[in-house]
Amino acid sequence: MRILTTIIERHRLRLHFALVRAEMRRAPAPAGADPARRAETLRTLARYARAGAFPRHGGRGAPRPVFIDADGNRCAMAHLLERRGHGNAVHGIAAARNHAYVAELARDPQVAAAIHGLGISEAEAARIQPCYNASALQCLAAFALQWAGVASALWLGARAVRRIRASNEARASSGPRWRRIAAPALAVLLILAGVASWGTTTTAPAPSEGGMSFCGAGPDYGVCGSAFSVPGVVRQIRALRADS
Repeated sequence: MRILTTIIERHRLRLHFALVRAEMRRAPAPAGADPARRAETLRTLARYARAGAFPRHGGRGAPRPVFIDADGNRCAMAHLLERRGHGNAVHGIAAARNHAYVAELARDPQVAAAIHGLGISEAEAARIQPCYNASALQCLAAFALQWAGVASALWLGARAVRRIRASNEARASSGPRWRRIAAPALAVLLILAGVASWGTTTTAPAPSEGGMSFCGAGPDYGVCGSAFSVPGVVRQIRALRADS
């Protein structure tokens, strides 16, 4: 299971970082940011993602951020800060607050200044930070639930459509009016359920303040769900092509 978890996590995280870089390239730089340093940060993040030396969850339970794992693997933000000469701060965070969210860390003025020194905003740093899963089952369960929901909705919707057609053909001799209304209403509800299931993401519980998104939460940055939905895969392919 550990090998499977590593493979799935590596795939998911590389896609996550490709999407983050694509988003950051489109976004304007924060006020006062050095464009050259911002560009270097994006290049460093790309190299980090390609290397694939990501930290592991290291425990059980819900997905969580990990600054440095037991094997010394750095998370993306730890790597970026360390590359800019903030090694002491990185080791201090790992020792005292190894599972903290970026927004919590950025309350420290020194950490906030270090983030700004990368040419990115605190909100972008929060976007970069992913959560890590304890087991591949968390991703596989999200994947299975999404596609099971879509398949079930489409199958039941098709049955409802056939019932509607049969009802229309026999309308003159059909039963009570509520039955004729129930079938199309059921079809609509099932189609909506399928669409909702298709776009569902599963995100780790995280604090939220100041309009920032934490630990990769958001429509394109779910812990697992959006990494394997069809719209998510299409977005990821586009991001990977743009990043190559």
